[in-house]
Amino acid sequence: MQTDFSEYPKADMLPETMAADSAGPETLAAHALEQNKELRQTMAAKDQLYAVIAHDLRSPIGSIQMMLDVLIQNLSAEKIGSEMYELLLMSGRTAEETFALLDNLLKWTGSQTGRLHAVRQEVNLTDLVDNLTETLKPIAGRKRIVLCTEHPDVEELTVYADADMLKTVIRNLVGNAVKFSQEDSVIRIKAKVKENMAVVSVQDSGCGISEENQKKLLQTGVRFTTSGTHKEEGTGLGLLLCQNFVAQNGGKFWFASKSGEGSTFSFSVPLHKEVQEGL
Repeated sequence: MQTDFSEYPKADMLPETMAADSAGPETLAAHALEQNKELRQTMAAKDQLYAVIAHDLRSPIGSIQMMLDVLIQNLSAEKIGSEMYELLLMSGRTAEETFALLDNLLKWTGSQTGRLHAVRQEVNLTDLVDNLTETLKPIAGRKRIVLCTEHPDVEELTVYADADMLKTVIRNLVGNAVKFSQEDSVIRIKAKVKENMAVVSVQDSGCGISEENQKKLLQTGVRFTTSGTHKEEGTGLGLLLCQNFVAQNGGKFWFASKSGEGSTFSFSVPLHKEVQEGL
């Protein structure tokens, strides 16, 4: 019995995947290298796009935010009417959220592409926390939330870290605490020494996080976000950025939360060498 091979497809008619399977190791390696190159180019183009968008939009949005802040501080519901004042407040919140998103996006892109590295130096952590808290009080004040700093055991706490990264971490944590807190509440920003590390905690008594949702936090491949008590929107990027920046400064990042009772987000950074020697 003879087999008629004329009915079978020729080699040049085989599907691309089958042809690839029959290719030699050198051909497969070259194909993989080409795909890897194209993927890197695509990722680089995406990161560059994110950086350009964030950089070019951040400045004008920041200017709009500043102007709205001035209007909110100098106007009242009695002067312009309750509806117009509420609209002004809503515009201010939107500008703040947009600016924070663009700032986080710009920094996250920089950290992921290797263009943003920690420049660690001697930093007075207590002064940094106190000064930053003062700048954030107007934002918290719109929900009549009190920001309270507590560092009773240390008047001056010096750490070895990147000051700008620390500001970004604290700003994000306080911003989240404000977002998920009820009006007329208190947020406590605490600093203390634990062994050779300085520990900063931001504690609120807001809505808290369920056990199920806690598992979704700080996962790079999981996009998780919820709305605040005033329907404030978020992206989930801020906490990932905090975790990344803390790690770059040689510290750890963690949280504790209970639904309906509030959350405490904490991070540690190394004390300055001279402080460690004095302990």
